[in-house]
Amino acid sequence: MSIYYSKLDWPTLPVQYHQELIALSQSATTIRPPGQPGDNIYHHYRLPEHIEKWGRDHLPIDDRYHLRIERFFGVSWIMPHIDRNGRIETCNYVLSPSGPTTRWFDKDKKIVESVVFPQHQWYRLKVDVMHDVINLSTERIAFTIHRPLHKLGGAG
Repeated sequence: MSIYYSKLDWPTLPVQYHQELIALSQSATTIRPPGQPGDNIYHHYRLPEHIEKWGRDHLPIDDRYHLRIERFFGVSWIMPHIDRNGRIETCNYVLSPSGPTTRWFDKDKKIVESVVFPQHQWYRLKVDVMHDVINLSTERIAFTIHRPLHKLGGAG
C-alpha cells in the first residue's frame, strides 16, 4: 500500500461526458489568470454545469471542493514540484490514454515511488510532497477534485 496514492472506489464518470470534457480542455479558455508560471503546459478549466452537478451528486464531496478539468500539454516532463495553494491531495479521473508516470521524491530528491495511473479510474494522490510527471507523449487530461488544506473524503 502506497502512502503517495490510492485507487478510489468512486462512481465512474459517465461515458457520455468523456469526449465532452476532452474537447472542452482542448478548446476552452483557462480559468487561471494569464501570465502565471506554467501557462504553456498546464491549465484548469471550469466544468460544464451538468457535469459539475453530476460530480456533486455522485461523489463523496461537499461544496468546499473544487471540481475542474485539467490539461498538461506541450512538454514531455513536468518538473519536480509541490502543488501550490495549500493542497494536500488531489483526486483525478484520467480521461486521456494512460502513459504518463507520476513520481514522488524524498527530501534528498531520490525517487521513492512511481505509478502510471490507469485511464477511467479515480485515484487519490499526495501533492504536498515533491512529485513530477514524466512520459507525457502528447497530453494528460483529467477530471480533478481538490479541497485546499484538507484531505478528501471517501475511502479508497
